[in-house]
Amino acid sequence: TSFGYAMQWNVVVMPAVGALGALMLRRRWYLVPVGVGIAAFFWHAALENAFNYPQVVGMALYGAMYAGLCLLGAMAAKLFLYAFGKENQDDPQP
Repeated sequence: TSFGYAMQWNVVVMPAVGALGALMLRRRWYLVPVGVGIAAFFWHAALENAFNYPQVVGMALYGAMYAGLCLLGAMAAKLFLYAFGKENQDDPQP
């Protein structure tokens, strides 16, 4: 049951990480979900200590899930920036 409890926190933390990445990195916001997905894959690889086929699929699913949650947060932050007119504030006007 500790797995379910830990996953509940990831549903809150990962979108917040994605939103912070979108706010801080602006144009390179996509690096946060990709980086989190790759880091989650290798983190679970280190926890499992094995690279056989079923475990690699599980680790890839964890990475995809974390990346997807970060992507949701990043997209929400980008939509808020667009809605409140802060998106193009640092770009020069033509």
